[in-house]
Amino acid sequence: MPSKNEQAFSEDKSFAVIEHDVRYPTVLLVFPFSYLLVSCFHEVFLTRILIADDRQLMRDALKAIFALRPAWQVCGEASDGAEVVAMASQLQPDLIILDFKMPLADGVRAASEILMAMPSTPIVMYTLYKTEELESAAKLIGVRAVVGKEDGVRSLLRVVDAELATKN
Repeated sequence: MPSKNEQAFSEDKSFAVIEHDVRYPTVLLVFPFSYLLVSCFHEVFLTRILIADDRQLMRDALKAIFALRPAWQVCGEASDGAEVVAMASQLQPDLIILDFKMPLADGVRAASEILMAMPSTPIVMYTLYKTEELESAAKLIGVRAVVGKEDGVRSLLRVVDAELATKN
């Protein structure tokens, strides 16, 4: 790929890749007597997901599962409540998967801080500690859904799909 503000032509000169920004390449297809500009904003359409769980094994499992969804990209991982708050602000994800029981700040406290700064960002809590009380407290501060890990990853995927559908 060319670097910023460079261009590259195919061997037969039938198209050129012109980049104004490395993240958003623009492809120019050249035809006789006409020019067609096609923008390939693939990354613009990726759903950026931030995962927060204190267990590396769980983060790895979720990353592997989310990698099976071509439109989803794990943009970051956090292992504690303070880290997820900082990363959410820095990365501006489209959706956050948040564990409840984490060091430094639990999921409810972290979600509260995130939602004060980013109120429209959907947060889905994925936890082993799902109770009616936790669900009520989480929803009261703006968490969109609480999914029990015992319900399985399919339940999480259904909830994430539903949240993304309402966001778009």
